[in-house]
Amino acid sequence: MRSTSARRRHSGTAVIALLLVAGLAACSADSTDERDAELPSTETVTIQTFIYSPDPLTVPVGTTVVFENLDSTSHTVTAGTRELADTDLFDADLEPGETTEWTFDEPGTYDYFCVLHSGPGMTGQVIVEAD
Repeated sequence: MRSTSARRRHSGTAVIALLLVAGLAACSADSTDERDAELPSTETVTIQTFIYSPDPLTVPVGTTVVFENLDSTSHTVTAGTRELADTDLFDADLEPGETTEWTFDEPGTYDYFCVLHSGPGMTGQVIVEAD
């Protein structure tokens, strides 16, 4: 038969162990949330039926935007406007089914367009917001 003090000691040990496990779980959840918040995000702009979508796309600084051509014809994703292209910033020819991506590290508004097609859906904009 155990003495009362031995039972109390084991109960106290169980309580301490339970508190440690709960504390570690809380710390783990917090650090996971922080790591998830620090991971760079990725967004996708599709090109389908001669339309970039979504347009505009608003993202935080550091986001990688993937442009995916779902059309049955070639398109470009060219920085700037028809009047003032900025091919040094980004410019890609996309065959059907191809993708390209850019990471936007500076806040600002980035216009883009398709050099090959001048329809109303063939222009787009990525708005990059500071944290």
